[in-house]
Amino acid sequence: MNISLLGDFNIYNVFSAISLIQSEFDGDVNFKDIIKDIKILGRMENITFDNKYIYVDYAHNYVSLDYLISLVKQKHLNSKVNILIGSTGNKAESRRKEFGSLLNLFADHVFLTADDPDFESPLEICNEIASYIEDKSKIEIIIDREQAIQKAIASLKDNQVLIIAGKGADPYQKVNGNYEPYLGDFKIAKKFITSNSK
Repeated sequence: MNISLLGDFNIYNVFSAISLIQSEFDGDVNFKDIIKDIKILGRMENITFDNKYIYVDYAHNYVSLDYLISLVKQKHLNSKVNILIGSTGNKAESRRKEFGSLLNLFADHVFLTADDPDFESPLEICNEIASYIEDKSKIEIIIDREQAIQKAIASLKDNQVLIIAGKGADPYQKVNGNYEPYLGDFKIAKKFITSNSK
């Protein structure tokens, strides 16, 4: 069987789903056809264009980001990996140090941006993440997430990779207690690439 989703954890999830269906459904099911085109919005979605590669994922904590970076680096052994990420406001503040440590070790270039800042200053959150990255020359802070995605894509060079982590397909940004409409990371990336290829 083949699935379109990348990563061992997605294979485990598919096997779990198949087992559950088999235990509840009495009859033959053609799982091969069902799973081959399976897609989860915001989860390991990828775009390839002009020998450049983009991965969009909900990764929003140390474990998920570490796994995502490792998977992408295994797939693109000789490519520079740029990462766009932010961190939520008013909760899980330890993630900022965790993200900083991973970015310090594994990112060739970093775009820090807003990710549900809520009642905190997104700039202060970005600065806190940046404080854990030794090479300050590889950091760009662009608070407006859509602008950050556009800049990150525009800066990609041949055979480079961009990881956009955190929001996935979320249709909002939480700002000052309000849920403001947001197109979603994948849709923004796709729209920017499409508009620039005309």
